[in-house]
Amino acid sequence: MPLKALCIHILSWLLLVRGLGAPDPYPADVHALYSRANSYFSSTHPTVASDSMALVLFDEVIREGGPDALVGQACLNKGILLDIRGNYAEALNVYRNVLWLVSRHPDWGDTLRFRALVYVGTDYYRLDNFDSAETVLGRAEAVLKAAEEDLGGGSGNGGASGDAGGNRRELPERDRLYNALGALNYEGGNYLQGKDYFTRALDVVQSETPGDKVSILNFQNNIASCLYRLKDYKGALKMYGALNAKAGQVCLNIGQCYKGLGDYAQALAFYRKVNPRDVPGVLNEMGNACFLKGDEDSAIVYLDRGIEGGRLSRVDGGINALYRAQVLMARRQHLDALGYLQQAIITFSRTFRDPDVHANPESFTGAFASYRLFDALYYKAGILEGLYSQSGKGEYLEEALGAYNSAILLFRYIEKTYATDDAKLFLKRNNQGLYEDAVLACLELDRLHPGGPYGEMAFQMAEKSKASIVSARWEELSLNHLPGIDPGLVRKEMEVKHDIARLDLKNDGVTATQKADYEIELASLQRTMEQNSAYYNLKFEDACPTVKELQAGLSGRQAIVSLFVSREGLHAFLVTSNGFHCLFIDSLAWLRRSVEQYVDMLGNTSAGERFGDKALESALYRRLTAPLLEELPGKDEWTVLPDDFFCRLPFDALPLSDGGRFLIDSVTISYQLSAKFLSRPFRRRRELGERYSVLAFAPFAEQGRLVQTPAYRQLCRLAGSGPETAGLPGECFVDVAATKARFLATVNRYPVVHLATHASMDSAICFYPRQAGPSDDCLFLPEIYSLNMDSTELVILSACESGNGQIEGSEGMMSLSRAFMYAGCASTVNSLWKADDRATSAILRQFHVYLEKGLSKTEALRQAKLDYIHSNALYISPNYWAHLVLVGDTEAIVSAPVRRSGPEWIALFGIAALLGGGAAAVLIWRARSAGRARSSA
Repeated sequence: MPLKALCIHILSWLLLVRGLGAPDPYPADVHALYSRANSYFSSTHPTVASDSMALVLFDEVIREGGPDALVGQACLNKGILLDIRGNYAEALNVYRNVLWLVSRHPDWGDTLRFRALVYVGTDYYRLDNFDSAETVLGRAEAVLKAAEEDLGGGSGNGGASGDAGGNRRELPERDRLYNALGALNYEGGNYLQGKDYFTRALDVVQSETPGDKVSILNFQNNIASCLYRLKDYKGALKMYGALNAKAGQVCLNIGQCYKGLGDYAQALAFYRKVNPRDVPGVLNEMGNACFLKGDEDSAIVYLDRGIEGGRLSRVDGGINALYRAQVLMARRQHLDALGYLQQAIITFSRTFRDPDVHANPESFTGAFASYRLFDALYYKAGILEGLYSQSGKGEYLEEALGAYNSAILLFRYIEKTYATDDAKLFLKRNNQGLYEDAVLACLELDRLHPGGPYGEMAFQMAEKSKASIVSARWEELSLNHLPGIDPGLVRKEMEVKHDIARLDLKNDGVTATQKADYEIELASLQRTMEQNSAYYNLKFEDACPTVKELQAGLSGRQAIVSLFVSREGLHAFLVTSNGFHCLFIDSLAWLRRSVEQYVDMLGNTSAGERFGDKALESALYRRLTAPLLEELPGKDEWTVLPDDFFCRLPFDALPLSDGGRFLIDSVTISYQLSAKFLSRPFRRRRELGERYSVLAFAPFAEQGRLVQTPAYRQLCRLAGSGPETAGLPGECFVDVAATKARFLATVNRYPVVHLATHASMDSAICFYPRQAGPSDDCLFLPEIYSLNMDSTELVILSACESGNGQIEGSEGMMSLSRAFMYAGCASTVNSLWKADDRATSAILRQFHVYLEKGLSKTEALRQAKLDYIHSNALYISPNYWAHLVLVGDTEAIVSAPVRRSGPEWIALFGIAALLGGGAAAVLIWRARSAGRARSSA
């Protein structure tokens, strides 16, 4: 493997240039023997002969015995020499002896233990035992972290500990640890985290041994390799340009960049500069480049050359089998390709040993997550689908589904091992086709076997793909309260996430390095929490509610409408209290064009322009609205789980058959990120409050302001925001009082938060400008992600386009609304486009009235919109009211007041009459007489 070979080269170089340091005092004869051995070991110009002599002498020291400290250091040096020779398995046994000796002497401090753990972990990595490497290197990292905290070193590049003599000093060879952890993350497909670790290793060398040019260049090469994997090919090539372009590993990596850019001729030109004897894996890449440019014969020739002589490592052998399977698949030799893919799966899995091509790994929890294993499983599913297309035999499609299931299990596991959301999003962005292919396979099987389990399987797969990063965050928030989880770790995790968010607001080289440090610390904190078995098992649980579980939560009037967009068109999974089925609605091209055109029309609130396009509205009714209504008779409350461009469509604005009427007239609509948020663990069971309480901000109620966001913008006055928030029970901050600092100080203390302000789409929310800078005047998206709002029931974002943003496949819209949901808020009301200020104000005032009366959030919003539609407002078309949508939990905020009937009130008045005497009786008589007079008039 290219990067792995380079990492091993780096480790070997570090072994050659570093000694252990001065040993403790011991008897003179053994001291002389050790000194002689160490003189050969520490030679500035080592040779095979000097290393052999050192190895013999260290063996003698170990056989002679003596103080444990002496023997431990001799064992460590012996292991290093064995590593240089490539005897990794033998070196492992020697290092284990060091760890055993260290365990007997806790007073030795951390230096020897730390170094032994690092060497053991790197040897496990060299032997492709990634599970053990991950465990041991994690222990080494924990030792380093404890040493840093002991001296107040924090998460920086420092760190100190004691050696066997008790003297405190920085732990040596931290760069070796960071390089090994970077390589391990690279192997698992977490290239962002790998880049962080390689960057940390580079920082250590540059600050402590700046003359070690070889290590510096090699670490830079590793960073460039991560950029290549992150598809930043130009950035990687720029870094490679500053390195030694004649080195075989560098040439290989430059070739990889050109291959990623699709320039296969240039890629092959650089591959040919690499000597296959030094880097055997280059022949795999040459074969793959030939295949990608359409030369299948040459591809097989290079792949055959790769396996000749048995020089490929175990992992490179698996890559060879994977690439060969791709060539055979292109030649429609599916059965032969399956055999090679099964071989690759066994190689990459390490725990799966079944050569039967019908078998797949079924469990990945607790194992090292290999991204190459995921690739092999995904390709296998594709080959089996190809066999189904060729033969029409349904059993091949069922086997393809089995491979898809295995790939999805591994994909979900890999996603949950990543510490940062950026890494998770990159993973999802590059593998969106996995869920689409799996769902379509299920739907085809459902067509072949109607009434079977495949329809529900398709639904669950689709829902697992939606908003998985947000759902994982909600799970973490709940898991943080498990018994045995240190509250200090939870607080520290929140602090680190806040620090990362703060650095995301800047954009320079210094903050990039600091962010890498924080991301490494975040990963370390999460691994520490995962040592709690209950936390670990729940975190990696991959449950999704069944149709039966969802049906149990629905009344006879309610329905779930889950949309799934595929290359074939729009599929709608419809769940009611007593039914479930999948409806294919229409082709994708027409729907995308029509929905985007309708949304554009809705987003136009220019005064004087008439709303409407009869032809478009009629077509949308026939091909979208009507099919849903026909399938859901009597269901007047829908929870829509949107997908792709449907995230921008307000369903209550969909036209009905007769002109001028819309879906809001007959159906109450709310939205949820995925079905997982409808499951019992995600639905908050709380006592409804007696008092309605709101935290409100209106920073531009009286006049506009110049705000730095980060560019300076003159933001206009929002005349409706004052009346919109005035009189709300709770706290309301207007104009100069409506600052970001005050918001951060009071957030999560109220069940409802109302922000009537300006916003930049998917970027920031504006508060009263103190002119201290954008970070003081605006709440940016990364900062919202780092908040804890798990006690907040509803955030009302009365700001333009607060529900809009870039769509990231099945993860959904990257909007301000999503950020508040991620932070733990149960629901949001947000705006999909730049809305009319007065219309928004009128609707939201009524929304609060209905919420205070105890209506559910979804019914309160619908009634508020209907009130506006039936009011004397000048503009009542959907572009003035449909922008406001409710996403998330729909339950009421407060309990509804108890309504008393007429006879009850009469009885109460009767009691009052008895208590109050004749005067009260006269008043009651007059009131009743007046009532009769009004009723008869």
